[in-house]
Amino acid sequence: MQILDDITAEARQRHSIITSDGSVAVLELTYMPTQLGWFADVLHEKSGWSAHGLRITANGNILSQWQDIIPFGIICWTEDGYEPMLPEDFLAGRATLAVITANEAAELSELEMKQQGW
Repeated sequence: MQILDDITAEARQRHSIITSDGSVAVLELTYMPTQLGWFADVLHEKSGWSAHGLRITANGNILSQWQDIIPFGIICWTEDGYEPMLPEDFLAGRATLAVITANEAAELSELEMKQQGW
């Protein structure tokens, strides 16, 4: 797991991430005050895969539906269990965003399925 500790309170940010297989993922974060939330555009340069307008939620792997296509996932957690809602949530430490490996994503998916009784 790679914690993204360089997220600021700026409304638009771009972060380049080296994934566990050495490829590059680009994460563009946007804070939208009318939605009281953070949104992400993600690009995996090696495969050309991308997703746009994903809301950052504190609810498991945000990229779980693509775990068989890309070698990473993104998770968020907060101190209080609620969504990151303010521009400074990451900077102040209320929310944390991290990139997980494909193996960690698979383990998380399996755990979530067990918790749901699958």
